[in-house]
Amino acid sequence: MSYFKTGTGRRVLVTGSAGFAAPGIIKELLEAGYWVTTSDRELDPNSPGRHIVADLCNFGEVTELVEGFDTIVHLAATRMAGVRPASATFENNMISTYNIFRAASMMGVRRVIWASSCGIMGSPMGDISETGWASGVLRPEARAVPTKLPYVEEDDPRPMTTYHTSKVMCEWLAKQTQLWGTDTTFVSLRYGNMCYPEMYEEFRYSWAHPEARFYHLWNYVDMRDAAQACRLAIEADIKGAQEYFITAEDTFMNVPSRDLVKQYFPGATVNNELAEYGTLLSIDKARRELGYAPQYSWRNVMELD
Repeated sequence: MSYFKTGTGRRVLVTGSAGFAAPGIIKELLEAGYWVTTSDRELDPNSPGRHIVADLCNFGEVTELVEGFDTIVHLAATRMAGVRPASATFENNMISTYNIFRAASMMGVRRVIWASSCGIMGSPMGDISETGWASGVLRPEARAVPTKLPYVEEDDPRPMTTYHTSKVMCEWLAKQTQLWGTDTTFVSLRYGNMCYPEMYEEFRYSWAHPEARFYHLWNYVDMRDAAQACRLAIEADIKGAQEYFITAEDTFMNVPSRDLVKQYFPGATVNNELAEYGTLLSIDKARRELGYAPQYSWRNVMELD
């Protein structure tokens, strides 16, 4: 599909276009009529149109890169803990996002949507000594244990890795209107565990071994819903700096959510309105302010064993 389709008249820059999440989001924006330009540190042979190679840790390059765009969808980042040294993860994510925020405000960009993470609430949660997923944790002896669920955006984050710390610090940075003014809106999408449909089969392992994935509260979001949320964040009537949890309506478990909380987080209280298999990261704010309505669930395409 050509990036010259411009039905909405809005020009969108997507950074990190060679990453995991970008293809689904770019597809959604193109189908909605946006004029999409992509950017990454290297040439992207799969880009659907114009592609610009840029180093987002170079402020001069970023300033030139963002000129003329209505919206920036900032996906570029070291995307998880443990894949690079902790300090390198923090440095890359902080500097690149600061440069995007600063350049966007200077160049008159209307809105910046950027990918944060549900994991800022404490992933990996609970006792992680047996999970094998602690490579990015700075203090493995520390514990992030929920006291009430589902989490809502007003709850204080408890980052356990430099990856999640960088996301928390960037959310704080977005709120500093004395730096950016009030003309640019900043939208943090706290994405859950992004999944393409072909990945659903991986959930079966967790049905037999719930402890394998309790560290992020068994959350997921279908990539098509993640893309929908991004488009809605471009279009919503919101101002300032906002954060939204973006997950599916349900967990990926075949066990009711209250039973999971009782077994793995027995000290946590549970909201009376939680659905039987409901997500433990509330998407109510995204529903109200963005019009977000998840359309996809593994329950519609898989049978329970």
